[in-house]
Amino acid sequence: MNKLDIFSRIFVRVFRKLDYCYFQLKHNCLFAIALWSGKIFFLFQQKREDDCQYLILDVSSEGSLGDEAMVLGAISYLQTQGVKKVAILSAHNRQHWQGYEQIGKALEVNFFSLDFRQNDGSLYHQFNHLAQQYTHFLVPGADVMDGYYSEAGPLLKLRLISLAQGTGLHCSLLGFSFNHQPKPTCIRALQKLPKAVKFYARDPSSKLRFEHQINRPINLVADLAFLLQPSIAESTVNPEQLWIEQERTKGNLIIGLNPNKTLARELQTDSPAELAAIFANLIKDLDYSTKNLSFVLIPHDYRSDSLFPGDDQLSALIHQQLPIPLRSRCCLLTKTRLKAAEVKSICQYLDLVITSRMHLAIACLGVKTPVQGIVYQGKFEGLYSYFGLETMLIEPTAAMNPDQLLSFVTYGLDHREQIKQQISDKLPQVITLAQQNFLH
Repeated sequence: MNKLDIFSRIFVRVFRKLDYCYFQLKHNCLFAIALWSGKIFFLFQQKREDDCQYLILDVSSEGSLGDEAMVLGAISYLQTQGVKKVAILSAHNRQHWQGYEQIGKALEVNFFSLDFRQNDGSLYHQFNHLAQQYTHFLVPGADVMDGYYSEAGPLLKLRLISLAQGTGLHCSLLGFSFNHQPKPTCIRALQKLPKAVKFYARDPSSKLRFEHQINRPINLVADLAFLLQPSIAESTVNPEQLWIEQERTKGNLIIGLNPNKTLARELQTDSPAELAAIFANLIKDLDYSTKNLSFVLIPHDYRSDSLFPGDDQLSALIHQQLPIPLRSRCCLLTKTRLKAAEVKSICQYLDLVITSRMHLAIACLGVKTPVQGIVYQGKFEGLYSYFGLETMLIEPTAAMNPDQLLSFVTYGLDHREQIKQQISDKLPQVITLAQQNFLH
């Protein structure tokens, strides 16, 4: 490599760095202008209506039943409290998204869509104009606020909270978890939020981590999805429910399994077939060691990416890897895309569920069904501490060992009645905690 090439590479790197710094400076200036314009508007605006009117942020992508459960759980509770007007702000056009079909007609729900990728500052001004119509801004924090998946998502949420607070809204960051290694940018952004913003941690472990890292008070609650009511749609759930009842009349116990790509990162695999094999082998091992078992493969996230398909397609891969005689005792829930409330309804008919999706675990716990979690990100431990069910968790590395995984699931089967009673005893207190997301 000659000196000219070296100089060219250095020049390109410096130019890119300067360009990035310029972009950040410009972006921060546009945000500051929007923030102060909102504050000025708030000083001179007329008094807002006395009725509470809620704007809920939903920046998930369509297909996540966990995100659907949180938003609908929040709306369902607000409706019971006499709230008449709610709006959902999304990055997508959700007017016809199936998850919202179950919202009661007694509640007026408006949908707004903004392009969160805008870099010219217009997003902030559009948001300010929208926020001025409401009294409360609610942001489900879920599991992204520590920056584990990306830093852009939580930083955007926090900017919008700052803008909403500046225009006079009561702002709350609802039921979120916080891992032990949050990104520094997220820490700084959380620390800079106005003091009036309320924080709600959805488990004790997250509360302790947040208070240690952010040095701000946070309320202890439970996940919003506990507030979602199970429901049955005649055309989608009944055939599977009938299959479960038929298997039960044969004297079989029904085990639910949820294959999903969240495990791939922990198991360091990029092969859907390899991930499917873990669950297929578990089914075969359980069938060999324990008689009278039937299985239901439960999807809880239909999103896919370049490496991994959604839960429904992974379920189909598992089914294909089973011996043909065993397939008749393994139900695929893939004919129709289910809703979060429908999955929760199915879970109440199962004897045991194994998953690494926390919101499917919440769906099971909400209907008193024993559920075992393959943990990741430190999220499950705090949730399960509410029920005293820490023995129902297993690390991904242990789950990779077929003997350890089989022993783990066998423990859940053997103790299922005791665990079911334990869930039943603790659930009312947990639901009360979930309702405390809305304390002002």
